[in-house]
Amino acid sequence: MDSKIIQQCFGNRLRAIRKHRNLIQEEIAEKVSFHFIYIGQEELELRNVTLQTIAKLHTADEEYYLTAQYLVQIASRAKELFAGHPSPVAFV
Repeated sequence: MDSKIIQQCFGNRLRAIRKHRNLIQEEIAEKVSFHFIYIGQEELELRNVTLQTIAKLHTADEEYYLTAQYLVQIASRAKELFAGHPSPVAFV
C-alpha cells in the first residue's frame, strides 16, 4: 500500500478526532508530550507516522479516544475505499 495514502488517512483521522473533540493541537500535544508543531505536521502529512507516535497518542485514549485501532483502521481499507478517487480527504 502506498505510504502517502497511509499518511493522509492518519493525518485526516487525527485532525477529525481533534476537531470533533473541540481541541487545539496544543492540548493533544501536551497530553502526549509532543510539540504542537509535530501534531500539526502529522495532520498535514508532512511527517511519516511512526509506531512511537501511534503509541503515544494511544496513551491519551481515555480522554480523547485516540486508540491505535481507531487512528489506523481506515488505512487497512484505504486501497479499497479510495480506488478511483483522487484523494482520501473526502472519506474521513
